[in-house]
Amino acid sequence: MSFTCSLFAFLLVLPLAAEPIRLPDLVAEALASNREVLVARKQYEAARQRPARERSFPDPVLSLGYASNGGPLPGQGLGSDPTSNIGAMVTQEIPYPGKRKLRGDIANKDAEAEFQQYQAVQLSVRSRVTQAFHRLHHTYASLGILAQGKEVLMSLIRASEARYIGGRTAQQEIFKAQTQLSMLETRIIRMEQDRRTTEAELNSLLNRQPGSPVGEPAGDEPTPLTDDR
Repeated sequence: MSFTCSLFAFLLVLPLAAEPIRLPDLVAEALASNREVLVARKQYEAARQRPARERSFPDPVLSLGYASNGGPLPGQGLGSDPTSNIGAMVTQEIPYPGKRKLRGDIANKDAEAEFQQYQAVQLSVRSRVTQAFHRLHHTYASLGILAQGKEVLMSLIRASEARYIGGRTAQQEIFKAQTQLSMLETRIIRMEQDRRTTEAELNSLLNRQPGSPVGEPAGDEPTPLTDDR
């Protein structure tokens, strides 16, 4: 019983493998959270409200006025002096016939333009997320290949050193392999920098906090082509 509990506790502390990220999920998150998309959406929603306002009558205007006699207070002398009074006036502007409809039509065109701009921003963000995703996928694949190449070179160096100790190879062969290893490690460093840059770009597009973990792109198999004829 104690062995089972200990094993269970050990499994609980094991780190869970991060789920691979998928392009449709990233695109959906970007379209819902990207700052450019949110601004374009608000501008479009505001433009949608304008046609109804432009077709309606202007708001009436309420004006208050008074005349005082015998003191500074409003309406002082009211009832005793015929020139003292307090009054209110409501005015309503009535535009020329057809003017409200014309304003509404213009506002409709503006709303359509804002909607097209909103769609253009969505397409731009979708394209940038897609490109960044595939760059990150390429980076991870390249790092895996480079890591395998590094292991091969290190094994080759160890074998060359053993043969050199036994007098069966020249030291020059070791130097060549070490040079190749240094060049490979430089490529790995550059690829790691590319990975961090691409992850920072994705975090910005998704409106996440800088430095948030992104994860490794899923290695989905390409959809097989079918003959629909």
